[in-house]
Amino acid sequence: MRLKYLLAVAFSAGTIGAAHATAMFQLDSLVVWRSVGANLPFDAGPPASALTMYDGFDNGISPPAGPDGATRYLTVGDFVGAEHGGVVDFSRSREVFSSVGTDGSQVYFQELKYNDSLGALNKADGFAVGATFNLAIPDPYMRYSVRLSDAFGPSTRTGYRNDYLDLRVRTPQTGATQLELYDQDIAATLTGAAFAPPAGATKVFLMFIHELTGSSSVSGYVRFLDDALNPVGDWLYEGKTDLFHGENTTNFSITAFSNIASIPEPQSYLLVLFAVGLLWGVRRRTS
Repeated sequence: MRLKYLLAVAFSAGTIGAAHATAMFQLDSLVVWRSVGANLPFDAGPPASALTMYDGFDNGISPPAGPDGATRYLTVGDFVGAEHGGVVDFSRSREVFSSVGTDGSQVYFQELKYNDSLGALNKADGFAVGATFNLAIPDPYMRYSVRLSDAFGPSTRTGYRNDYLDLRVRTPQTGATQLELYDQDIAATLTGAAFAPPAGATKVFLMFIHELTGSSSVSGYVRFLDDALNPVGDWLYEGKTDLFHGENTTNFSITAFSNIASIPEPQSYLLVLFAVGLLWGVRRRTS
């Protein structure tokens, strides 16, 4: 029951959004707890006073507006009209170019970032951040995640490479979909397990929690939910890692990434056609 309470505070006002045909992923709700100068133990559940923001995306005003209509987010990508029926759409058509992958693929992303206007997430405080997604299995090379990142990096992928944590659902180019905790701090580390939603689950809740004041440790937890936001199965502990390296604050965001296979430039097509023409000419002369 104490674990269920951790969800109950945030989800008491939640609404269920209908599926949207053009959405790649749908964010159902977002929650931030912050216990100023005090621990936030996972087992005890957060006190009501620690609830800093809950957004059920049900006011019809798309980000960067928050639940109170004020600007509560920084955004990357197209969020115009993204909020509808209690969800926010993250889709390929809304993403922007980020970088070129090591395999030459084009990397695109979309981000909804908490702008700390209600108080920074600080090493000196206990805090937890989480997001509920409608259950989705990403296509190969795609993922969605909850992210904690360098407080001083800009809201671009380049700015996160120094130090960030991703708790994410990702499908690799080949193989099964994974539930992963990714730690990027100069050298990256990755722990993961198969993404296996239990029967009856329609949503997944991804959460980071910083339990002890002054500590650099942050833990990742996952729980599956049904349409009524009741837990389906137990909490899944994804691991603990360090976050703060020279900083005392962090940023929280929701991200979606997709990799698109590289497409040859028009000049490349001309070279291919030219080569084919030469081969055809040689074949005709020798036949």
